[in-house]
Amino acid sequence: SCGGGTDHLGLYRYLKDPSCTYSQDPSAHSPIVGFLIDGVPLFGPKGVLGVPPTDLDECGGHRETDYRGHPFYHYHVREAFPYLPQCLRACVSANTAASLNPDVALLLPPEPCAPARDQYSYSDVDALLTATA
Repeated sequence: SCGGGTDHLGLYRYLKDPSCTYSQDPSAHSPIVGFLIDGVPLFGPKGVLGVPPTDLDECGGHRETDYRGHPFYHYHVREAFPYLPQCLRACVSANTAASLNPDVALLLPPEPCAPARDQYSYSDVDALLTATA
């Protein structure tokens, strides 16, 4: 189970750091451990060269450059409290959030989301997940 399990709605959630999914290479970036309800990927605690990022924002995420040189926003698990993101950066409709878990609506910003100035396609993530599965 790697620190997680399904809840009463059948949704999988981590209850602790899923460290069993991380590379044993101390200089490797942590892999994707999941996606938050806003569709943004969540990586383990290690960033570039295996070092935890020091530039995480209040939501536990930051912009980093991918292998093609494109900057993209993503979250990281933290090694100290708060371990998981405390807010969401991307848009989630209140109806979608409430239909999955009413408590998620509490994480949403009070005003409606506006499209972000910078957009990033996560379509390449499917290939990464397929290659490692």
